[in-house]
Amino acid sequence: MKNIIYTLVLASAMILTGNAFAQQIDQPANGTAVVTPAPTPEKHPMSVKNRLARQQRRINQGIKSGELTRGQAKNLEMHEANIATDAKVDRAQNGGKLTPQEHKNLERRLNVQSKRIYIKKHS
Repeated sequence: MKNIIYTLVLASAMILTGNAFAQQIDQPANGTAVVTPAPTPEKHPMSVKNRLARQQRRINQGIKSGELTRGQAKNLEMHEANIATDAKVDRAQNGGKLTPQEHKNLERRLNVQSKRIYIKKHS
């Protein structure tokens, strides 16, 4: 009976606090309830703006170290500028925010650009 009340109190608290992620409640044979939080969705730690800035620093570092020629850097920076412009246009069309699909597309392009930088610096 005590475990049932505990489970109901926990479920009520989750509903009242607006917890969007359910929690799993395991009840082993000994009668004690164990609460395991559900995994949260993974999110990339950097915003599009921060990734663009980081990748620009990588290009600059490549020029300083001699890993990149000026022509290679110019080409990489052109791709960076295209991504930044598209992000700016997408935000302007949606009141300053990116839709999930636009964000996914920009992340994909940033991943391709990151690989491009790596390949140019290490070839």
